[in-house]
Amino acid sequence: MSNIDDQLWKDWCDKCRALSLKKRIDYASQDDPLKNLRLCGSFGIVTRISDKLMRLVNLLNPEYHNQAVKDETIDDTIMDLFNYAFLLYSMRQETTTKPKGGSK
Repeated sequence: MSNIDDQLWKDWCDKCRALSLKKRIDYASQDDPLKNLRLCGSFGIVTRISDKLMRLVNLLNPEYHNQAVKDETIDDTIMDLFNYAFLLYSMRQETTTKPKGGSK
């Protein structure tokens, strides 16, 4: 079993976080990073993950030569998957940690 390089892991997480913070400005808001995703809830995020997975399958397929969007790399798609997975986790944490029934 191979070791995952800790610095590589940290660098990847930092890069994903930086991208997510930038996209938050375009898609949601600084105050509420889930604002746009609340419209469709968890299933909306799962749909986006599904879209990205299919894009990744196509990009990794050596027979796929019709990439219309040329400026999104395989790594960009993986980063989007990572961030959508985290956003789904965040949304689930938010719903499982809020008090039920109006209690404080």
